Amino acid sequence: ISLPTGSYTLVFQFLGYQTATRAIKVDTDYIDLDVVLQPQAYQLKQVELSASGEDPAYTVMRKAIAKATYHAQQVEAWQAKAYIKGTGKLDNIPRMFSRPLAGEGVDTSMAYTMESISLLTYQRPNIFKERVLSIYTQGDDQGTSPMGYLNSSFYEEEVASSVSPLAPNAFNFYTFTLEGYFTDGDYLVNKIKVVPRSPGDQVFAGYLYIVDDYWSIHSLALTTSSQGVAITIEQIYTPLQQVAWMPVTATYDFTIEL
Repeated sequence: ISLPTGSYTLVFQFLGYQTATRAIKVDTDYIDLDVVLQPQAYQLKQVELSASGEDPAYTVMRKAIAKATYHAQQVEAWQAKAYIKGTGKLDNIPRMFSRPLAGEGVDTSMAYTMESISLLTYQRPNIFKERVLSIYTQGDDQGTSPMGYLNSSFYEEEVASSVSPLAPNAFNFYTFTLEGYFTDGDYLVNKIKVVPRSPGDQVFAGYLYIVDDYWSIHSLALTTSSQGVAITIEQIYTPLQQVAWMPVTATYDFTIEL
């Protein structure tokens, strides 16, 4: 990382691990900084069921859903330079299809690779723009571009045509369970398990981490599927100016079985 002379605080985050911060002073010399993140320790929250036997996760989710529009519109505009790297390959293909595909010019042995640097901009309420600054590609991505997810938000009703767990009608599509909590700095974070009521396309399953009192997203690890493509999404958010939690890293994994 090349930085002008001065004092900085570096924040290291990875899903499932405790956040670490390091204060550094940049001068004219190189600095080697090794950081080891510790696994996140989850504590079981004291469960108090309501008279109806409702899981306390529903209280958390009602508050998060009620504030979803606020969080989606909290920032007037933002701009970010995004580094995007994608790789993919065919794991296995029946021999009977190898020759016909070769006849169509499809090289089944070639791995798809892509690296790009883009300037992403957002303007309230929902205007996303991407300007590609540089790009390198090899092979065909087979329609697995993550841009549909990068240009959407889990605070919206749908994320690339799948129903968000924070949609106003989310309780019609999901059940929720509070599995524990952990602290990240000064914040208490609830671990919510998301389970579709009817498994299938256009719904998510996995875990959603909600910041207590702010009722914003801290991070998420969710899977969905669309037209035979299984998609795993991991996102990590961070508070900017201690006010708005914004996504800073995202990983998308596409698996196609035909």
